Amino acid sequence: GLKDQAHHVLVRLLGCCPKRSYDVLEAFNAAEVFEAQTVRPCYMTELLHDMSLDKYVAHVEDFLRKHGGLTHEHHISHFEMVDMLTLRNNNNIIQAIFCATTQRMYMLAPSEERPAYTSSEALGRWEPSWENRHPRNPTILWQREYKDVARVYRCYGTQLMA
Repeated sequence: GLKDQAHHVLVRLLGCCPKRSYDVLEAFNAAEVFEAQTVRPCYMTELLHDMSLDKYVAHVEDFLRKHGGLTHEHHISHFEMVDMLTLRNNNNIIQAIFCATTQRMYMLAPSEERPAYTSSEALGRWEPSWENRHPRNPTILWQREYKDVARVYRCYGTQLMA
């Protein structure tokens, strides 16, 4: 809905204008502290997560230009974290990144190594905030041309994309 679209615009704006990030985050805190407006902590967590992910998208776009055959006139149009059933590793479910560009589709795997600066309390799943300062390159699991796609399924809840 409208909230989701506004959230997406805010994330993109802050990704394009990082000097404004502090002012926007300060406005959220000021609204909560001085104006008694409620800002859900889960929303702030989601906003920071999506800002980190948007920053990582720019890094991945450069990576795909160097290593994935993405040409300079093309760009990433969709970038989403997914759980994927893999035939490797005894049919385990792995965390992956579905990346659609204006040229082709990619399934990427984020770096499996945990950075030394992550806390011991952090969950075992990759977080885009790990890539804020020194982004690491993903691994290309596969890439497909759009003409090779027969069907696309959008799954909800506990359903998986295979």
